[in-house]
Amino acid sequence: MKRTFGSLSIFFLVFAAAAHADSLYTRNLDCDKRFAARELKICKALERELEWVWTGHAIISPSYRVTFESARRVLCTLPISAPDTRSLVLIVVSVERQLTGKFADAELVNGSRFILKLLGQHALDAFPARETGWDERAWQIAKNLCEEIAHDIADPGMIWHPQNPQYLLRGGGK
Repeated sequence: MKRTFGSLSIFFLVFAAAAHADSLYTRNLDCDKRFAARELKICKALERELEWVWTGHAIISPSYRVTFESARRVLCTLPISAPDTRSLVLIVVSVERQLTGKFADAELVNGSRFILKLLGQHALDAFPARETGWDERAWQIAKNLCEEIAHDIADPGMIWHPQNPQYLLRGGGK
């Protein structure tokens, strides 16, 4: 009995440590440690809307993820509009610039990208010029992001395009 209890205790300690280390099993995008003002508000909203979903291909596993639906909810309930494009771009650039490889970072970038694509042409019209303090790498990340958004919103086969039957904002997005 003692051995079983000891083994279970070790299992839970390892699981808790792994869960705390990254956001695979928690709703933790480390928002407080890296952002101020509007970026923090967007990050916190994405964090709140993370969904517990089954992921994987060969090995199926559950985790908290930003989904298309959760990004739509953030866009509609926060609300986010074209003037927030700069904040969303700053989130993507700052996270991709660091390349930590953390699960939380990937989810934060995915959520920000999804929202930018939902904003569509409004995001492209409000896309920021090169920010002061951006080095060449940061500027390249921003330019690539702009091109990605332009490509994805122009393709009627993508869910970001209003002509797609699965368009996420069909019916007003609510």
